[in-house]
Amino acid sequence: MDALRRFLSWWIAELTALLPARRRGPVLRLPEGTALWRRLVLPEAAAGDLRAALAFEMDRQTPFTAAEVLFDCVVVERGGGHITVEMLLAPRAAVEQALAEARAAGIVPVAIEAAAPSAHRFNLLPVAGSGRRDRLAFALAMAAVLMLPAAFAVGLDRRQETARHLDAEAALARGRAGAAIDLRGALDVLDRDALALAERKATRPAMVLLLDELTRALPDEVWLTQLEIADGEAQLWGYAPSASAVVRQLEQSAILHRAEFRAPVVQEAGHERFHIVAKLRTNIVAKLPTEEEK
Repeated sequence: MDALRRFLSWWIAELTALLPARRRGPVLRLPEGTALWRRLVLPEAAAGDLRAALAFEMDRQTPFTAAEVLFDCVVVERGGGHITVEMLLAPRAAVEQALAEARAAGIVPVAIEAAAPSAHRFNLLPVAGSGRRDRLAFALAMAAVLMLPAAFAVGLDRRQETARHLDAEAALARGRAGAAIDLRGALDVLDRDALALAERKATRPAMVLLLDELTRALPDEVWLTQLEIADGEAQLWGYAPSASAVVRQLEQSAILHRAEFRAPVVQEAGHERFHIVAKLRTNIVAKLPTEEEK
């Protein structure tokens, strides 16, 4: 009984230390325009490690990389296999400078906030890693198992107390085993989603990159009147002094191959009107020239 009481005393102290502190103290508010707010839709599996998923998508969804910012996030909707996430971020350098200036003035803020079109209060104050969340999850799991036996422990004899203690340990072991299996499954799903996102990013670069490379591949005397990119191929309509030369130039580009005419070439006012179709190369991003090569 004494051992159980000592354990519960430890657990209460540990849980109290881990629960989020209410913002009783100075709150540092960043100047208008410093922070950036985003509302994103992600696969539901991303909720398993939301901050890692957002860090992976940071350079696609914002002008920054994950290393350049501090951010806070919250899931606001779930359904249909997706989650809707609100995220507030600010440049790391701006946040750290504001924090240093506040501390130099003798102010130790409990939160760093910024204006955002959201009902959620975001906190950009840098925090330690996820170890606190892991310990909190463990403490809560221990609470779910041990609180019921503890409520009936007073006044029972030693044999009943021992039996309940053994039952609690068995239930805890089963719960931890089930949680480990669920976590492994969630990680597998997250890995597949991350791989799919990486493959999509590698094979489907931003349209601005495609247009930039296409502009470099075609000479100035070629005029495009229409461009369509879908289902792994590009269709080009336009005018050129020589439509056949356009096909040859497209074959030499880093992004297109297997170029051919989709319709007969038509002579119009000294130019040739063409309709050409070409396949997008696989792994386009790896083939695009770097800034040094340009």
